[in-house]
Amino acid sequence: MQVTPGMTTTVGAAHVIGPPVLTETVSLLQPFSLLIMRHATADPRELMIEDADRCLIEKGRQQAIRAGQFLLRHALWPDHIFSSPYPRALQTAQLVARQHELAPKIDEIEALAPEGGWTAANLLQKASSYSLSLWVGHEPDLSQLLAELFGVPEWHVPLKKASLTMLSFVPASEQSPARLLLDWHIPVRLMPKVPERD
Repeated sequence: MQVTPGMTTTVGAAHVIGPPVLTETVSLLQPFSLLIMRHATADPRELMIEDADRCLIEKGRQQAIRAGQFLLRHALWPDHIFSSPYPRALQTAQLVARQHELAPKIDEIEALAPEGGWTAANLLQKASSYSLSLWVGHEPDLSQLLAELFGVPEWHVPLKKASLTMLSFVPASEQSPARLLLDWHIPVRLMPKVPERD
């Protein structure tokens, strides 16, 4: 599966075109794609652990490995990974990256932490530097970010733990304005189970 702007795949249930308002406010001239990922399953809140200290449990580690293998198998390997600095998100990003022998660099972004204030314009501007980037964060922040990107008051596609959502940006042309495409969304339970890399 090749990364091309506006692609649709059988693993997704939706193909939605975002409004041109936001994409026209950010100067973007080249096509690019990005993956939005919620962190995998972590320590439950009931353990009375500080939210910023919660780490992945074994189920979460297996989910992250599964997601990384899914990206690898479908030739959707990111050039760069951006993650919230919270352990559960950073560990998710690291396990995904470890599934490829040429693991991409991971940058921690404070604004991707819960209530960090990362905006859709920030995301598009940063993601535009890469052909394909992966962004690992938290709920409800990621849903709010997607709602802002597509100009809707609320995001109605549930972002389950370790789910992946792929977006593609298509720059303006003589025939059409710049637009953002929701290519597909897949929960981790639908990704085939495969062994971890040694």
